[in-house]
Amino acid sequence: MKILSILCIGLLFLVHGAIGQENSPIKRFEGRGQMNSGQRILDLSYQNLNKVPISANDATIEILILDNNKLTQLPNWIGQLSNLRVLSVRNNNLQDISSALGQCTKLEQLYLSGNSSLFQLPNLSSCRNIMLIDVVNTKIQDIPVSIRTMDQLYYFKYSTP
Repeated sequence: MKILSILCIGLLFLVHGAIGQENSPIKRFEGRGQMNSGQRILDLSYQNLNKVPISANDATIEILILDNNKLTQLPNWIGQLSNLRVLSVRNNNLQDISSALGQCTKLEQLYLSGNSSLFQLPNLSSCRNIMLIDVVNTKIQDIPVSIRTMDQLYYFKYSTP
């Protein structure tokens, strides 16, 4: 569990360090360890977004970071991001998460902390690779059955309101 936490923090640190060096928000990062395969990253953090731009609907994106915006929901086309492995939507105003997120079968990490109006998670039973879910500082009270039966999940960060 400690290794995963360090890996996740390191991953987001590397992601934030790699973004913003070119005009395009999508950048190929060549790094070491698990980053050496070259990942498609889209970081739209701190953009005052009210909705996710349609330009983010790119099936090649592996890491989508939408932290610290003003999002109230995720679009239904989020399920079309067939290569999405990491979704971070921390510190927004999410009230609802599209059930289409359950179609992201390669999803490994889901960060939803700081969405104080979020009351429930969608069914993620098709996300068989998910290892980490962070829902701290949300109003989620009921953990879906699908979460309880995920074999790969070994880090579920949760706090009661």
